[in-house]
Amino acid sequence: MIDETRLREVTGGDAVFALELIELLVSEATQLADELRARHKLGDRARLKEGGHALKGMAANVGATRLAALGERLQSEAANPSAKLEDLGDLLMQIDAQIAAIQAWRAQKSREGHQS
Repeated sequence: MIDETRLREVTGGDAVFALELIELLVSEATQLADELRARHKLGDRARLKEGGHALKGMAANVGATRLAALGERLQSEAANPSAKLEDLGDLLMQIDAQIAAIQAWRAQKSREGHQS
């Protein structure tokens, strides 16, 4: 879910900063996912493709590898005119689930930090 080695590289090993970056990722990814669901309802493949690209980048930057892979899939599938919109909707649900999993990971790491 989170490549902790990548996250440490980005944050210089600062655990507090790492949790702040993950919190920012969750916030921005959630906003983007909300927008993408609205664009999906409109059948806006171009915006879904752009959003997949943005999601892939923001997630990869902090080591959220699964979310980055889902963003890449969305980018690719939205660009494919033969891909069904229904399948893109399923992919958006997977993105929502992954964002929730990252939020749970962050909460767990935060609790562990307070127990130390």
